[in-house]
Amino acid sequence: MPRHRSHFTATGLSQLLNDTGFEVVAIEHRLLEHNPFGMWQSGLNRLSREPSWLYNVLKRNARFSARELALTALAVPLIPLAAATELVAGQARRGGTIAVLARLRGAGEKAG
Repeated sequence: MPRHRSHFTATGLSQLLNDTGFEVVAIEHRLLEHNPFGMWQSGLNRLSREPSWLYNVLKRNARFSARELALTALAVPLIPLAAATELVAGQARRGGTIAVLARLRGAGEKAG
């Protein structure tokens, strides 16, 4: 795993939260702010000499590269395909990100 020490499943996150006193309220597998770009970047990484070059340029962690810029520009038309692929993956609960909303068990209940 090049960027993450752990990869969680929805079941694993739910169990972890439950075991630590939380109640899962909602789980979402479709996150427009992360997943379409991540899918597109993952495809681009297969062709690139510098994985996640655009991401790193945007974060100011990479040097300018004419080759990587050209490759990135050529891949722009694939963004709709990446977004559609990620939408299907999210619907199948296999998206690139899992967002879990949880609350402390018993929070919000009236004392009585």
